[in-house]
Amino acid sequence: MTPEERAADIVKEFEGCQLVAYLCPAGVPTIGWGHTDNVKLGWECTQMEADCMLRDDLREASKGI
Repeated sequence: MTPEERAADIVKEFEGCQLVAYLCPAGVPTIGWGHTDNVKLGWECTQMEADCMLRDDLREASKGI
């Protein structure tokens, strides 16, 4: 298992996946596995799109580590 796959698995243990955008407890529009970048309420995504957003978000976050 690659480090990227392991990171995604860890996120999936703690973060649910919603395929329709919603407001998180902090009031931020969110979709998929916690993706928040430019999300609008009412948006929908597929499971594959949610998984891709998670990989992209993890890749971006890893730049700061």
